[in-house]
Amino acid sequence: MKLEERKNLGKMIIGARAFLGLTKVDLAKMAHLGHDSITRAEYGDPAISVNSLSAIQKALEENGIEFLDGARSISLKVREKRGLVGLAIVIDPTMPLGTRFTSVSPSSVS
Repeated sequence: MKLEERKNLGKMIIGARAFLGLTKVDLAKMAHLGHDSITRAEYGDPAISVNSLSAIQKALEENGIEFLDGARSISLKVREKRGLVGLAIVIDPTMPLGTRFTSVSPSSVS
């Protein structure tokens, strides 16, 4: 990931935690990391591993966060858990996992 993408991702992690009402410690537990890893990710630290970023991404996506434009820009969406019909996987090389999960609206499900 480019440095700018890491910084964008860091800002989105901060926003996602706020949306979900999570502390750094909460997110660290969900991602099976130390809270210092969350701090480093939020600052866009280039030394944090892609594996750690992937664990954070996965934890947030499992809790309803969508990264709308990958790490190219700062844009998030919080899915409604109850109305969710399905998920789509989008290939996105700017994200740590190389993919993003997005919700599938009821009108697009056959």
